[in-house]
Amino acid sequence: MSADLDLAHRLADAADAIARRYFATDSYEVQTKADGSPVTIADQTIEETIKAILAAERPDDGVLGEEVGSSGPTDPRWILDGIDGTHNFAAGRTEWGTLIARQQDGRIVLGVVTSPALGRRWWVERGGGAWTATMDDSGALGEAEPMRCSTTATLADAVVSAIPGEQYFKDPTDWRVGVARAVQRGGVQPSAFGHSALRVAAGETDATLHLHGGVWDHAVGVAFVEEAGGRFADLWGGRRLDTHTAVYANAALFDEVMAALRAALPEGSAPPDPLP
Repeated sequence: MSADLDLAHRLADAADAIARRYFATDSYEVQTKADGSPVTIADQTIEETIKAILAAERPDDGVLGEEVGSSGPTDPRWILDGIDGTHNFAAGRTEWGTLIARQQDGRIVLGVVTSPALGRRWWVERGGGAWTATMDDSGALGEAEPMRCSTTATLADAVVSAIPGEQYFKDPTDWRVGVARAVQRGGVQPSAFGHSALRVAAGETDATLHLHGGVWDHAVGVAFVEEAGGRFADLWGGRRLDTHTAVYANAALFDEVMAALRAALPEGSAPPDPLP
C-alpha cells in the first residue's frame, strides 16, 4: 500500500468516526442547498476535517469537495464527498458513504469509499487492483476481497441501472427519460450513492448510467471500474468528470452501451462547457 493510499484510509477512518456520531442521533438540522440537494453538519464536518488533515500532511495538494469547494492546485488534488447519499443518511437508512479520490497528472490514481452503516469499505490504486472488505463497529477490516467486472457481452442479457431512473423525471418529454430507457434493464434498483459504480466494479451489475452528480460523485468510480477491468466515459464519449454524467460498464459491454446512448441523445446534443 502506498503512502497516499494509507493516508486515504486514515482519512476514511476520520470520516467514519464523525459519520457514526451523527448517524446515531437525529439531533441535527437538514438544510437544503441552492440546487435543491440536502446537506447536514456531518457532510460539512467530514470534509472540513479531511481538508485540515490534508493541509498538515499534503500541503502541496489541492482539495475539491462538494461542501468545502476548491482550494489549492487543481492537480494533484483530493476530491471529496463527505456524505454521498445524504437523503438516506438523514432518513436513518444505511446506504450512504464517504467518497475520497486522489487526482494526479490528470487521472484518478486512487480512491476509498467507506460506509460504516453498511459495514463495508472499498479501496483502489492504479496497478494495485480494486478491493473490498467488511468493517466492524470498531473500524477493523476483514479479509480483503478482489473486485472484478462482469463479462456479460450483450445489452440484451445485461443488468443496467440508470440514476436517476426514468421514473424520476416529471416531464415525460425530458430527453433524459429516453436516454435512461435506452439502457436501463434487468430490474436492478439504482443505488443512492457511489455504490452503483462499485456494483459494476464488483460484477454485481454490468453497467450503470448517471445523469446527475458533480466531480466528487464520479471521480472515485472511474478508478474502481477501470482497475476492475471495466471502462468509463461521460455521456458524450469523453472522459470529463464535470458533465453531470457518467457511464461505467464492463469492457465487453461498453461499446454497445455507448452506441445505445448515442442513438438516444437528441440531435445536436453536446456536453456542457467545461467548468472554469
